[in-house]
Amino acid sequence: MAKKADKMDVFGQIDANLKRVFEEDAAEDLPPRLLELLEKLDKVEAPVRENANEDAGGNDPS
Repeated sequence: MAKKADKMDVFGQIDANLKRVFEEDAAEDLPPRLLELLEKLDKVEAPVRENANEDAGGNDPS
């Protein structure tokens, strides 16, 4: 029975460590190059989104 409890303790430690590592990564800023690429993508996709909204009636002035 002690072996099962030991395994659960190890799994709990692994779980806690993985959560800590991923939370730290998620809190970090994105690299500048990635931010530049995302901005470029937004500029390219903006007209596509606007057209999609117009086609769906999202910007219908009438």
